[in-house]
Amino acid sequence: MRKKLLVLLLLTFASSFGQTATIKLKTKIYPNGRETEAPLKFEFNGITFKENDSVLHVPIKKNNFDTYKVTYADESYDFITKFKENEIYELSQGCCCADFILEAKNNPRKGVVIFKNKTNKDLCLLVSAFETDTVTSGKKKVLFASESAMCNFKPCEIHIAETEYLSEKYNSSENTDYKMLSKEQDNLILASNWYHFLHGEKIEVIYNPDLKKIDLKLKGYLTDKEYLKTLTDLVTKNNIE
Repeated sequence: MRKKLLVLLLLTFASSFGQTATIKLKTKIYPNGRETEAPLKFEFNGITFKENDSVLHVPIKKNNFDTYKVTYADESYDFITKFKENEIYELSQGCCCADFILEAKNNPRKGVVIFKNKTNKDLCLLVSAFETDTVTSGKKKVLFASESAMCNFKPCEIHIAETEYLSEKYNSSENTDYKMLSKEQDNLILASNWYHFLHGEKIEVIYNPDLKKIDLKLKGYLTDKEYLKTLTDLVTKNNIE
């Protein structure tokens, strides 16, 4: 009976996890780069970087998203991502707009967010500080998850918000009460989730207006042709604007 139970447990574990991914910590990472503060602590799929570790081998989830947690001195944040088997990922200090960066060592790619607005009103989709758009009721938008060049592979916070979020009053340089306006704008966010792009993932956003939450679904990966077109469209858009 015990042998059967052990076999069942091993099969359950094998069906949940595939092979491993390797996470390399290049150096200790501090909030805003300030070594006067306690370094960040990282946990991937429940496995924690120990004090003197620089390499972590993480069993990856075959049929679900992978997860990781980042702990500051007094708070922590949870993120989801999708590792690939036998890949190496490098974890390093971020720049001004990100405390840390995690990217694939080979062929890292940002991906796209897909959202079909199934509600009866227009909504705003925000994928990064650079990629936002209005999604008309019944329509679909696909946005590239681009970030600044130095912090391209930081976690991406995906928002569904009221369309007023994009109002000019929140972006005008004439407004001086930044904190008040920022709080007011944040109140227009209806639901959020964090995703960390690594391999050009296509991530579908599923919004539940009753619960005011969003779930994410992996719809595959950008092909070389799709990725090149996405980058070309992005350059064209920025040149026009």
